[in-house]
Amino acid sequence: MTPAAAIRGLRWVLEASGPVGTYYWSSDGTDLTVGDATVPTVGGLDPGDLTEELPVAGAVGDRRSISVALHWPTDAASDAATGLDLSTYTAQLRLLADGQAWEDGRVMVSGPVSEPIYGGVGEPVRLSVGGEPYDDTSAAIPADARISLDTWPFAP
Repeated sequence: MTPAAAIRGLRWVLEASGPVGTYYWSSDGTDLTVGDATVPTVGGLDPGDLTEELPVAGAVGDRRSISVALHWPTDAASDAATGLDLSTYTAQLRLLADGQAWEDGRVMVSGPVSEPIYGGVGEPVRLSVGGEPYDDTSAAIPADARISLDTWPFAP
């Protein structure tokens, strides 16, 4: 954990989701509340390499990426030999206050996993997480939004 995060009572949490499952890592290794469940995390996450590209005038900016070394919960090298492809995963890095639930944390990086390097038994897996701002698939208008006289009383 970075010294500033330790002083302020913050922790980093990374979620990786893919075809084999969802896994969590944190800077402090403590359990995490996700929805109504408490899930374990693997400790040792240090996102010291978080980078953000600033836009050139007139260009789209706000690309964030991070490269991390993680101790995968299973033997990733053996899993890779049998078909595990971490590049099919998506990941999200959030900053949480102590005791804060996953859903309430601040999203720092979100996007596909890229450039996975599988270590040997007991060695970390290295990967990058990042996305372009135009990869955001969230809806600008909620799916349940409706125009009616109740929501727009002055509509013609």
